[in-house]
Amino acid sequence: MSPKSGHFSKLVEEMLVLSKVQAGEKVIVVVPALFDQRYTEAYTIALSNLGADFFFMTLTPQADGQDLVMPTSDFVYDTLKGADLVLTLSLYEYDMAAPSTFYLVYGSEKGYELMASGTRVLSVMEEEEVMRRVFPTPDLVERSYAGAELLEQAEEIHVVSEAGTDLVCHKRGRPGSCEVGIADVPGRWDNFGYGLAGCAPWEDSAHGLLVIDRGDYIMPLYSHVTEPVHCTIREGRIVKIEGGTSARLLQRWLDQFDSEKSYGLSHIGWGTHKAARWFDPRSRLPGYHIEKYCYYGNMAIAF
Repeated sequence: MSPKSGHFSKLVEEMLVLSKVQAGEKVIVVVPALFDQRYTEAYTIALSNLGADFFFMTLTPQADGQDLVMPTSDFVYDTLKGADLVLTLSLYEYDMAAPSTFYLVYGSEKGYELMASGTRVLSVMEEEEVMRRVFPTPDLVERSYAGAELLEQAEEIHVVSEAGTDLVCHKRGRPGSCEVGIADVPGRWDNFGYGLAGCAPWEDSAHGLLVIDRGDYIMPLYSHVTEPVHCTIREGRIVKIEGGTSARLLQRWLDQFDSEKSYGLSHIGWGTHKAARWFDPRSRLPGYHIEKYCYYGNMAIAF
């Protein structure tokens, strides 16, 4: 059952128990320089109650040209490799002012090396209210792993929709995976509050039409689509984007990186979290989108 009441530290403690934190384990909690002290206090209490050997690592962003990035020195990662579990904490309202600790691992070669060393990693980005609602449940875990197994066995993915999507990609030999918010085995990385199944198809295999319909959500634009966006896909990449305002905004977003890789299909899957909300008027941030990514029965596609 999802924790519904009690002090925030109790919620954090139950979350850590799911990831098999126990007495004597070495835990490093990575936080950005700009963060909410109430959250660090809750983790301190929870880890102390569990008898873990832990400390907080605060990473101050550094300038890379005009961009702010997280420090990625060998010293940082060598330190993290000494932990049984690494927790990367961030909140979207602070990530707008500083880069997220999430990217220390996600999409990072050094992050993959960290997991290969056996260190477990759990990324946490939600506010307390959302954490309580999307707390992992046994049926979520079962459903998500079943989806990963289905993708593991599949050789082809064919997506069709009433809006006009007819998209095919091949994945023979590519693993299926899932995120359930639990990092309980050596080398596993997960996102707390997530529920999804997905895979990475062959890079040049996707072909067909993807129609992003009214009410769908484009994550990097922090916006719901106002009119259909038609994306023609050939040899694994978008070759044409047609539509109105939403289409032009998506085109400009992808163009800004000046890279052909921006248009390539990265991963594809579906949401498995029945507690996730598509619209949440109580969210303090209009761009909050984790729940949309995990919304039960959606199709998530990344480029």
